[in-house]
Amino acid sequence: MNATQIGNRLVELLNAMEMDKVYAELYSPNIESIESDGMVSKGMEGIHAKNEWWANTFEVLEWVNVGPFPHGESMFCIIYRLKTKNKESGDVTEFEEVGVYDVEDGKIVRERFCYTPGT
Repeated sequence: MNATQIGNRLVELLNAMEMDKVYAELYSPNIESIESDGMVSKGMEGIHAKNEWWANTFEVLEWVNVGPFPHGESMFCIIYRLKTKNKESGDVTEFEEVGVYDVEDGKIVRERFCYTPGT
């Protein structure tokens, strides 16, 4: 699959909240994930640890995925619009985030997230 096809499938699976399929179908086992604050997670183990922290920290109240926006055959972006509740404090936050994805050999090999840290 090229970047546009992978982006379409990613949005489809995210909208269905089928996260296991996202990683099994679309991600390279050597994935690199880079957050806006510079935190880097490597490999599926790193991705799962990051996602576990997220699930333990936040309740997702709303999640809208817009895109993909392709950039050639090897890159695409998705805009995420989220409303979350911090499980500890109860604070509710609405924010937007851009995910930038690099594709090689039909798999996502790198994801970078752009957002204002602290949101």
